[in-house]
Amino acid sequence: MVAQHLLLLSLFAVAARANDWSTPCFNGECSYELPKTNASSPHAVMKITGSPDAITDITEAAGWIILGCDQEALTHDVRIVCQSNDTSSTGCGHLYQNVDVVGKIVRLPEDCGKSPFARVVNLTDHDDQSIPDDVSKRLIGSGHQVKMISLDTNFHEVDANKTGNVQIAIQGTTIQGATGSVVSQYNGTATGNSFINAGIKSFLNWNKNITKTLTPIDVVKPNFTLIDESIDCPATQKVPAFRAAIDAQMDIDAHAEPEIGIVASGSLIPPKISHFALFAGLTADIKGSLRVNVSAGGTLASKRIPLFTQALGGIDIPGIITLGPTFTVTVGTAASLDVDLDFEVDLAYKVDNAQMFFPPSDAYPNKGSFVPSDTPFKLSLPPSAPTKTKFTANLIPELDFGLKAFGGVAEATVFLNMNAAANLVLDIDAPANTTATKAAVAAGKDVDVDGCASINGDFSVNAGARGSFFSFFNDATSVPLFNEQFDLFSKCFGNATSTEKRTLPARSDVSVVRAPRPSARALNSHFSRRSHHQVARSLVPKGEQLACILLQAAELVSAQTVKGGSAPSSTIAAPQPTKSG
Repeated sequence: MVAQHLLLLSLFAVAARANDWSTPCFNGECSYELPKTNASSPHAVMKITGSPDAITDITEAAGWIILGCDQEALTHDVRIVCQSNDTSSTGCGHLYQNVDVVGKIVRLPEDCGKSPFARVVNLTDHDDQSIPDDVSKRLIGSGHQVKMISLDTNFHEVDANKTGNVQIAIQGTTIQGATGSVVSQYNGTATGNSFINAGIKSFLNWNKNITKTLTPIDVVKPNFTLIDESIDCPATQKVPAFRAAIDAQMDIDAHAEPEIGIVASGSLIPPKISHFALFAGLTADIKGSLRVNVSAGGTLASKRIPLFTQALGGIDIPGIITLGPTFTVTVGTAASLDVDLDFEVDLAYKVDNAQMFFPPSDAYPNKGSFVPSDTPFKLSLPPSAPTKTKFTANLIPELDFGLKAFGGVAEATVFLNMNAAANLVLDIDAPANTTATKAAVAAGKDVDVDGCASINGDFSVNAGARGSFFSFFNDATSVPLFNEQFDLFSKCFGNATSTEKRTLPARSDVSVVRAPRPSARALNSHFSRRSHHQVARSLVPKGEQLACILLQAAELVSAQTVKGGSAPSSTIAAPQPTKSG
């Protein structure tokens, strides 16, 4: 436990400074900080600690000169030579100290290999003993032996009985300065859990005045086609041949500003994370506008269509730990259609300073503001048309965090999923006397029908995981952050009665703005409006994707929301959203 305390203390003691390449790692501890390549580079620092016989160094600070190395490799053979044939005077002898060199953990120079640390697989004299002239001038004495040291990052193959455990602690973030804030807070007496808490606090404290390094995400996709299906319909005695179709399109305009952080501790030998927390922050403005035109019937199975994918720069210490975020946008549809209709609806919401901690913690509850925006809609369908139509559309932005530790010893994806859905439900019965109804329609008379028409919205935010990561989470881990349902439009006719949609409770730590149900007061006309054209229909055959709906152009009834102000008599005005707890 004392060793772990020293590990954590020394980790944050070095967090505020760059890598010290002038001091060799000979005392059983060694730190590494990601190089700062530009102003938007993420910040990460790690430290390993253990027996001085288990951790060593092949940088120039330790007396070694690299003659040949693959900068992009995790598994490679490196030509090295000691600066002096008196290895004890230069420090090279530490590589051989007390125990067999095979299995030791070595620090590498910045330009040698992808990982800052590697496992020694083998050490022999190299077949090529040539030394470049510029290196020879720097060597002391003569008779230098060029060595070949074979390295990899298979830390799980190290025999811990020989080296002892090597502890590790890591903190990284795309919030500039967050890691440094922990340095001043850490008092050196924390356990692993306290270390995690200190890391989380640093993310939260700096989140008040942050400089984000992840590039904001902008997705603009006008007229994205969700469905484009058609069928040729034969002529009848009253209707000429025509083409029936289902067409659904969506305009998408999304802006998102993510931020991430990770803090973990455990052991490198054997590879294991004992304490872990992932932080994700998000501010976003998501706008989607759905347009659906239907003149064919049929059932369309639920399907998801990828619209946009963008990998974001994450935190990567190769061979040790990688956190790679990806932003995706998916749209989805499902439908059961048996009537002509047109409708438009918006799927729009704002996410303000959402904060997710994974795995979930009672000490740091997930929070943020998820606000469904104004949701105008338009609905048009024929009069006196019996139907049981359903149509669902989903707009699903998602942040995925690919997480890999120790070269794949543990690998999983944590996700933050936001799903906005619009659901159209039409349940309108045909009049009991079908013959009389057809005669009335043909004569231009009104026909009363029973039934209801509604459009409702769902908005849910969930966090979860795919795969398992040590004992912290697995596929079954799910964190509901927000779940709200709301009516956009609801109207019943004849003897049918409307039922109030239940509003699901939101988490107490999430501020909510509900989009309330518009009043139906301004809808002056039933859907049994006067028609001057005969209506003929065919049933949708089972097993077929599309079927013809034989319907001539009829006078349509429309309902449309208008944001704010007064609305014409044929519209429904959507009230301004109001907050609730």
